[in-house]
Amino acid sequence: MSQAMTSLASFWIVWGTLNLIALALLILTLLAILAFALIGGAAFDSFRSSFSMG
Repeated sequence: MSQAMTSLASFWIVWGTLNLIALALLILTLLAILAFALIGGAAFDSFRSSFSMG
């Protein structure tokens, strides 16, 4: 019984670690996309305003 409980606990530790890693990667990806969109949007705005036809 204790062996099953130990293996179950280790399984949950591994599962939780994998979930945390996946969540961290997801958050980092979203932040990278957001930063890229903000930087790209600002660059596009300056580019458009510098080439605006009056």
